[in-house]
Amino acid sequence: MTDRVYSIMTRCGVLSKQIRQIDIQIESLNMSMLPNGISYDKLNVQSSPTDPMTEYAVRLDELYRKREDLQRQYLEAQGDITLKISWLSDETQKTVLTARFIGHEDFARIAKELDMSERNMFRLYKKGLSVINEKLVSECQ
Repeated sequence: MTDRVYSIMTRCGVLSKQIRQIDIQIESLNMSMLPNGISYDKLNVQSSPTDPMTEYAVRLDELYRKREDLQRQYLEAQGDITLKISWLSDETQKTVLTARFIGHEDFARIAKELDMSERNMFRLYKKGLSVINEKLVSECQ
């Protein structure tokens, strides 16, 4: 499998991880915005304490926009992967690659669900990726 095929086929997984990281940041900021999550300046000074709420709100807005963009990219990548998988003629290869790259399932689970050995499943996996690679190479020429 070439790097090009691998990068196309794993794009959903990469984007999914990025979306989860943003979700964690959003959750953290939301927790910080709770009344007991704010720590004001400890010194008794006549000036007003710094209120981080506006900074949190701006950061949340940025994170939500970035998340929406990543979700759009995820859907595009999913469509691209589905198209590449549709090039295959073997239905079992399609099932293996769909479970792996769209369903994000691990190899052992895929083999178990298809009631086959992992070795057989890997053979189908590699052959399917090889067919996709050949099709990509022929498109470039």
